[in-house]
Amino acid sequence: MENDIGHPSQIYGVEEMCFLHKIEGKAEVSIYNPEINKGLKMNYDTDELPCFTQWKMMGIHEYVMGLEPGNCYPDGRASARKDGTLVFLKPGETKVYNIK
Repeated sequence: MENDIGHPSQIYGVEEMCFLHKIEGKAEVSIYNPEINKGLKMNYDTDELPCFTQWKMMGIHEYVMGLEPGNCYPDGRASARKDGTLVFLKPGETKVYNIK
């Protein structure tokens, strides 16, 4: 992503949060923790994986982040069926996605 999503301070009693993003073209997403000098970067084509979910759990001592490119958002099959985005594979069909 070109913009820095950032992160709020850790809080007691906070629930998990999902942020749904729409990225177009060739995507690059990354996360970096300067305190431990570790990070992750992913590159993928949004024609293959048009949806991107950022999952956060920001409780005290439980800070977790998921960066999840996908062919759908995590709203469930009923929601995807309703909005016309439910993807089906034919019997025996396989699909290969490229994430670098």
